[in-house]
Amino acid sequence: MRFDRRIAIAAALALPLGACGLFIASPWKAGEDPRGRELKGRAVRVVVALQHFRSDAGHLPNHLFELTPKYLPLLPDGLKMVYEPEKDTLAFSYEPPDTGVTNCSTTIDAVAWYCYSTF
Repeated sequence: MRFDRRIAIAAALALPLGACGLFIASPWKAGEDPRGRELKGRAVRVVVALQHFRSDAGHLPNHLFELTPKYLPLLPDGLKMVYEPEKDTLAFSYEPPDTGVTNCSTTIDAVAWYCYSTF
């Protein structure tokens, strides 16, 4: 059997490209899959509560639990949130099927989600 460099190069390129194809196959942009849209909707309620808290108190709370029960009956269950009052941001992450981890964040004032996926 004779060694052919062209076949070796094609095989070396095919493996990484094929592996990437597993993640590119998703028809959704980051955060726009059904689960991401549902979680953004739940997180928006927290952002609105933060806005109301700041309107009433003149500052953001130190912790999200300060929003309950006056601004939210309960914090959303199952939503991995990262709240950074010093940066005016709220973020969350989740794992859609077959696409790694998706992270979404917003500023408290804008409520415009920026989402990206890591693999």
